[in-house]
Amino acid sequence: RYTLHHTISQAWDLGRRVLAAQQEKADPVAAVLGTQPDGGLLCKGRISSVERDIVGHFLKGMLKITTKEGQVYSVDFQNENLVVKGPGGDVLATVPDLIAVLHADSGLPIFTERLVYGLPVALIVLPAPEILTRPEGAASFGPAFFGFKDVEHKKIGEQKLFSVW
Repeated sequence: RYTLHHTISQAWDLGRRVLAAQQEKADPVAAVLGTQPDGGLLCKGRISSVERDIVGHFLKGMLKITTKEGQVYSVDFQNENLVVKGPGGDVLATVPDLIAVLHADSGLPIFTERLVYGLPVALIVLPAPEILTRPEGAASFGPAFFGFKDVEHKKIGEQKLFSVW
């Protein structure tokens, strides 16, 4: 009644997969991506820049990740990651899809207030629940809602729904 259907199951499964990967010395980022076939790895690298400020009641800013090859990806955030741009400035992902910065070694999420220079990270995107990609969902969770009027959400795929109970 108060959550999107199956999100508790998905969170539980994701945590279980990361824990198992850590215990088996496997790649925990791959374990996270394994929860949603339409999700993807955008880049792996190190945090090369973090700018943030408190605006109103929100932590707003921009994160830059530089890959081993020297490519720079940027992430605009407002308490959560909102828009990812690739090295050429093209928009690669937006809300309502889930954009996550994970610690490259542990697979654990790094929240915007914990982003620090030099940290090894993986930038991933997972598909949003279908209800959030509808026009009424986009009105409250899409890029325009957060001030990105010229950015259009491009759905990355379908969210795989399941229940663990």
